[in-house]
Amino acid sequence: MFEILAQAYNSLVVWFSKVLGPTWLTPPYSTLLVFLLAAFLAVSSSLITKALVDVEKMARHMKEITEWRKEYMQALKSGDQKLIAKMKKREASIKRMQSEMSKQQLKPLAATFVPFILIWWVFNGVFRGSIVAISPIPLPFVGYHLDFISWYIISSFGLTTLVQKLLGVSTLPE
Repeated sequence: MFEILAQAYNSLVVWFSKVLGPTWLTPPYSTLLVFLLAAFLAVSSSLITKALVDVEKMARHMKEITEWRKEYMQALKSGDQKLIAKMKKREASIKRMQSEMSKQQLKPLAATFVPFILIWWVFNGVFRGSIVAISPIPLPFVGYHLDFISWYIISSFGLTTLVQKLLGVSTLPE
């Protein structure tokens, strides 16, 4: 079984390497290719999130939880026992909201995790530790020369946040 999977993986890596050719496997084309791959995965993930998660409800819950935390901290600072008791009464409701939010956030992860890992694994094999991008300044831990993993992570962080904002599916508090 393992041999079959290893052969399938190697076949995919060889096929992609041949299709891309030497031009797309070296900078600056490899830089663009990995950036486009990160963009594709960011858009795919955001569209899946939009389809599976009620983002507006998540935003309402996030706002309510944030407001409750702020009020609760103020109540604790003031030492007002009545206000603390009032805030404690809402705590169970807040915890249910947090639990519901966690479940909602897991939906897109469950749908994207395996396909994204497979895509990432294959392309990591295609580039095999070669230089994919060159940084104009030295970056901590990687220096000037970025391999697939380094460049993908840098590209993905920026793109994912941007795409989520553009598609209105950001689950981060504003």
